[in-house]
Formats: sequence, C-alpha cells, structure tokens
Amino acid sequence: MKGVGIGNGMTNPEIQYQWYPRMAYDGGKAEGGSLKKGAVGIIKKGLMDAVVPICTHEIHSCNAGSNSSCQTAYIACNVGLTTPYSSTGLNPYDMRIKCAKPPLCYDFDIPTAYLNSARVQAAIGVNATWASCNMDVNKGFMEDFMHNYHLKIPALLADGIEVLAYAGDVDYICNWLGNKKWVLDLEWPNKAAFNAAEDKAYNVADKQVGRLRSSNGFHFLQIYQAGHLVPMDQPETALAFVNEMIGGKLGKSAPSDVVV
Repeated sequence: MKGVGIGNGMTNPEIQYQWYPRMAYDGGKAEGGSLKKGAVGIIKKGLMDAVVPICTHEIHSCNAGSNSSCQTAYIACNVGLTTPYSSTGLNPYDMRIKCAKPPLCYDFDIPTAYLNSARVQAAIGVNATWASCNMDVNKGFMEDFMHNYHLKIPALLADGIEVLAYAGDVDYICNWLGNKKWVLDLEWPNKAAFNAAEDKAYNVADKQVGRLRSSNGFHFLQIYQAGHLVPMDQPETALAFVNEMIGGKLGKSAPSDVVV
C-alpha cells in the first residue's frame, strides 16, 4: 500500500460547510482559486453566511451522537448552502458550466446502455439493471453524510502511509476551500510543520497546473480548472500525481513530463 488519496471528498463537513458561501461568491479568488466568475451575488452570499452557524451546530451535535441532528444537519446545510447555488442552473460539480442533465448534470446514457446490454451482463455474470445513481440507496446513507471522517487519518500517517487530499478548484459541492481548511485544521503530530509549509507550484509538462503543500507524508493538491471529476477534466495532471504518489515522489520533485 503506497498511500491514500481523497479526491474532492467530504471528509470533515463541520469545517467544509463553512466555505460554501465564499466558494459560491467568487471561488476563493483571494486565496488563489482559478474560477473566473462566481455564481451568486453579495446579497445571496450574506443569506448563505447566516445559515452557516445553524448548519455547523447541527453537524457538531451529529458527531456528538445525536442521530436526529444528523438528519437535521443534512437538510439544513444542503437546503441553505447548496440550493442557492443549484438555483443558478450551474453544475455543482463544475462551476464553469450549466447542469446539462439533472440530477447528476452529466449525460450517462452511453455507459448506462453499455452496462445494461445483455452481452456485457453475460460477460460479467450479472442479471440486474444498472443505474448511474440510485436515490433510494443515497437516502439510506443520509445519517452518515454529516459524520466527520478526518479522525481516521492521523493513524495512517503515524504508520507511514502517505495521505493526499486533492481538489479540483472549480468544484462546488466538495470545494477546494473547505478541503484545504480541514487539512490545515487536522490535529496530528506534524500539524505545525504542515501548516508552515509552502504552497508550491505543481507543474506538468513545464506548465503550472496547481499548487501542492507537503510535509511528513501529508499532501494537499489544488488543481486548477478541474471540477469534481479531476481525471476527466485534467487527465494528464491526474496521471502525474497518481504516478508520483505510487513512486513515493510526491512533494519531492515536480513532474516535468507525462507519458499517457
């Protein structure tokens, strides 16, 4: 096992949900985001800001053991902090484009037809209907959604397993601002060293494609002009950091070329 990668994840919602208003407003431009234009104006951002304390209070209660708060948080946080964005018609997984085909905003007709073809199902030994998203199953995990999972990471780092949290910086739903804030907040023995580390240019084929912060086996990579689906939006960059992670070179040298 070479390491663990968390791509545009929802890992510590109590921190991450605090950054939805800023992301919706300007994509974190002041902190180095690459989004050209925000989705909401200052008034709507203010309304979203007012929801944050309610949202994070319920998330905190959820993680303290209140199952009812887990449900309340799911509803309050998503209605108050994702609905204002979705009302714009933009794709929550890529703030640069419109939502082309609700609810997932991408056209999955081709893989759906492929995986439901009799030939493919016979080859893989299944007899079922494949769907890109089952909302009934999704609802079954509602109470798990607001749980904090970041507490499992320090033990991995202590065992010498490298951890990479990477984020395409035009994703809204698990945005890079919230992801960067939770990695900086993480309590672990080398927190001070990680937080003092520099955000260095991350280059692929002699072009800066993001920023990388690394210390003691922990990494945060912001990837420019990529949404929730980083390998789809920036495949060369995704290949580069996966290869570096596997090779134990991430944060030790910048890739200068990529072989696809």
